[in-house]
Amino acid sequence: MPLPIKIESIESAKARFPRAIEKCWDAETIKEDQATGSDDRPGKHREHVFDLERHPGTSYRLIVSRERIGLVEKLHVSCSQIEGAMPATLALANVGVLLSAISNLELGGSEVHFSQGGVAHMLFDWPLPQRK
Repeated sequence: MPLPIKIESIESAKARFPRAIEKCWDAETIKEDQATGSDDRPGKHREHVFDLERHPGTSYRLIVSRERIGLVEKLHVSCSQIEGAMPATLALANVGVLLSAISNLELGGSEVHFSQGGVAHMLFDWPLPQRK
């Protein structure tokens, strides 16, 4: 069951963002937990979940975590529209805009895939440089 929706300001999210990337999750462990019913993953922890208003009446949920996938670390960011599904291109545009607004990271290229309901998942190489 997802965490309750809690719309917050960009300023509040920016202050919380460093906690979202403190821990490095193991992607294989997350999959195993889901398979066994434990279901411990970043989206179940408030420090990784950011509910943000992009435009009046249009809100998105970002889930941000650092994950180890095999031997490499990635910044994993998922974005979904809080009300219903969104077109894939809109999801991609909002991931970049919202992540830039709440972090001090220079975003480069990423791997992208979509899960059910149009949720965009972006994987950025880690570490990312800081904006000056």
